[in-house]
Amino acid sequence: MSNRAVLVSELVQAVRGAVAQDVARGGGDPGLVVTEVELEVKATLRAGADGRAQWYALSAGARVAREEVQTFRLAWVRTAEVRLRESTEVQYQLITGLDALYIGLGEWTAAGPLPFRPRDARLCLHLVALESGELRLAGMGTRAAREHTHLVTLTLGPRPDA
Repeated sequence: MSNRAVLVSELVQAVRGAVAQDVARGGGDPGLVVTEVELEVKATLRAGADGRAQWYALSAGARVAREEVQTFRLAWVRTAEVRLRESTEVQYQLITGLDALYIGLGEWTAAGPLPFRPRDARLCLHLVALESGELRLAGMGTRAAREHTHLVTLTLGPRPDA
């Protein structure tokens, strides 16, 4: 097995691609769309292949001193502007999670009238960076301690341009 660390920028691109795919399909039936994206990445600074210092996402089973681990917390809020990007395995898993939220919200509405309307929903997933360079959803064929996972939070709310 090769040891190919995941750059923080690669993890951000994978999450961005999933959100772009959801934006392209217009969100789900209950009228809610992803309005916020929050990403918490645990990372270490070390020399890359070119000798320059680069930030790497902490991989599953990594043996590093706690004081070497830094936390990046990135957040984005939706605007009316749309940009799209291709998908990968992690993007598929995030989209599947969003589908589950949309189905749950739809079932609430389909079950009959109640004096409620959807306000928001939140999807919190833990990603694992493998030594091979793959990104996976924690628990999907991979095991990692929580301190070696990266948290993605997608918040759904009313479309901002609606």
